[in-house]
Amino acid sequence: MVTYKHISVEYHFEDRIAVVTLRRPEVHNAFNAQVMEDLSNAFNALSSDERLHGVVLTGEGRAFSAGADISMMQEAITLTEEQNLV
Repeated sequence: MVTYKHISVEYHFEDRIAVVTLRRPEVHNAFNAQVMEDLSNAFNALSSDERLHGVVLTGEGRAFSAGADISMMQEAITLTEEQNLV
């Protein structure tokens, strides 16, 4: 099983439903580069699982997601166009 830093993936109902949970409640599950990488890797892995009938995306804590992490956005200002595309 793959381990992610800011999300978790659990299977339910005889492995037919996957639940992907954002796990950064301290910042209302705001998306940073690591969350986006974790989600990309998780959904790529889930896409090849022929048992799955559906995926639920949810967030831990009070909020599903606050959107983009402001500190990540501020850091992006200092990066080149190529660095921001990675």
